[in-house]
Amino acid sequence: MPQLPGGGGNKAIVEALQRLVHYPAAALRQQLQGRVFVSFLVTESGEVRNGKIVKGIGGGCDEEVLAAVRLLPRFIPGTQQGRPVSVSFTVPVTFNIQDTKSVAADTLTRIYQLVDQMPRLPSGEGSRPIAQAIQRALVMPAEVANDSLLRKVFVGFIVGPSGVIRDVKVIRGLSANCNAAALAAVKQLPRFVGGKLNGLPASVSMTVPVLFGRLPQKP
Repeated sequence: MPQLPGGGGNKAIVEALQRLVHYPAAALRQQLQGRVFVSFLVTESGEVRNGKIVKGIGGGCDEEVLAAVRLLPRFIPGTQQGRPVSVSFTVPVTFNIQDTKSVAADTLTRIYQLVDQMPRLPSGEGSRPIAQAIQRALVMPAEVANDSLLRKVFVGFIVGPSGVIRDVKVIRGLSANCNAAALAAVKQLPRFVGGKLNGLPASVSMTVPVLFGRLPQKP
């Protein structure tokens, strides 16, 4: 039979789909739960095709399962008499509101270093807008303002589910003045767009560098 790259048979396929699906807001509002049965074909080359709902529950859950099927990685193809063959699967995906509540509570209380959607500033995704905002807010201490060798203070903080930062601290510092200036600049960051794990708000730990010295001038 076809296998996911890590093996594990049907159980691994179901678990992979469960990790990929997000509980649709409409289904939660309607208190819809149950199992969606989906069929799909694994081709001779291991590609996943022809996802179809065999039995659905509505509320956006069926569409969510089809989207998850499209995200499955390439399989190790099935074989018959030593030759690759196409194989059809039908598997269940469970939507359980109680499980979702448990996961939601977990994402709000735990602090993660990596999530599906990392926190970002309203000005853009990635680390660049964060670094630019910090450097704009930084008041360079006179003792390092003319240094040609750039040095860094690493500052850590937590971005809460609502995007507010807290627990700002120096992870690796320089002088007392540089450390204080780095902390002050990071604390001026605007509210983030909060991170998400499995579609749910999550607290995320981040570490950023703050540059000290004579920064190159823009042309």
